[in-house]
Amino acid sequence: MGSSTQISTHVHVVRLMRYWALLVSECVMPAIVAGTMLLGAGLAYRIDSVETDLHRTMSTDHMIVREQVQRLDSSPSEVLLLGDSACLMGLNAVVLGRTWRSEVSNNCTLAYLGPAGYALMLDQARQSARPPRAVILALHPAQFQRDPSWDTWLPFLESIGKPRPRQLNFLRGALDYVRFELLSPLVYSPLPGAYGRFYGGAAAFESFIREGSGTAVDPNVGLDWQTQDEFLAAARECAGRAALNWDYDYQISPTYRDALGHLATSIRVFGPEQVALMIMPVPGSRYSPVKQAARAQVLSELRNILGLSHGLDTLGSMPDAYFSTSTHLNRWGQVTYTRLISETLGNSSVVRSLHLSDDIPSSVASSE
Repeated sequence: MGSSTQISTHVHVVRLMRYWALLVSECVMPAIVAGTMLLGAGLAYRIDSVETDLHRTMSTDHMIVREQVQRLDSSPSEVLLLGDSACLMGLNAVVLGRTWRSEVSNNCTLAYLGPAGYALMLDQARQSARPPRAVILALHPAQFQRDPSWDTWLPFLESIGKPRPRQLNFLRGALDYVRFELLSPLVYSPLPGAYGRFYGGAAAFESFIREGSGTAVDPNVGLDWQTQDEFLAAARECAGRAALNWDYDYQISPTYRDALGHLATSIRVFGPEQVALMIMPVPGSRYSPVKQAARAQVLSELRNILGLSHGLDTLGSMPDAYFSTSTHLNRWGQVTYTRLISETLGNSSVVRSLHLSDDIPSSVASSE
């Protein structure tokens, strides 16, 4: 009896030890590994928290601004395009560079940045190792009615590439570091809406901008046609898809006028003789002789405020079918507008006076 009891107790002890070993192997060890990973991630976050903090609040607009600002140093050029998203989506820097036989970089961003933001970017370009020899400011009239709330973008612009204080405690920072820096690259996460369908994820979008010398495509309209001939055949249908719900009066708001002072100062330092100004087109249905006269007046007014002698007389409108939104040309609008602009600027004395290549191809070289 005693012997059997001892044996039974021994068996229970052995089973208990096995259960304990199983518990350790199945639960405790993974917990130790996870704890070690969190500790390492927390330390990594404390060393460099900038990227992790940005990922938490990064939108498509933030990605555009950061990429274009970083390219000011990483992709120097002879000709620099600065302005808003109408320029970003409307002027193909690769085509312009090929036509002018010059390095052209489209560093246009958003209307939110406005003249003060473009001033900061111009200063950064001027202070780079190889500053541009010419700058073309391409502005859309939508930004002339500047909302004061847009000024919140300026601190973000100034923070790019600079140290920033940590925004999270150790544990939350560790968790976000694991999520954004370790797991996100392994999981496909497309951008919202049409941007996700066309570009895919954030990395692909940034790569597209980089490979296009700063040019992007608004994917909301115009992607259903693979050739321009197909697009033109369906132009009426395409015009009906664009959201052309914004009207423009070409009037400069007091807030915008104040911001122009910052840009005027930066232009004086850079050299006003090396800067030209152009206004991006609007949909033809929103354009009229009255608007054309207002556009000419505001172009002259902006030139005077900024101290510029060069105002480029470019197209004030394009057919509605070429637009993806009220402000953005679609992919075929970009193709057509860039071709027209490259020929117009290539034929003008303005381009030559901006110290671009003297060897402009004969296909676009002619007297004004």
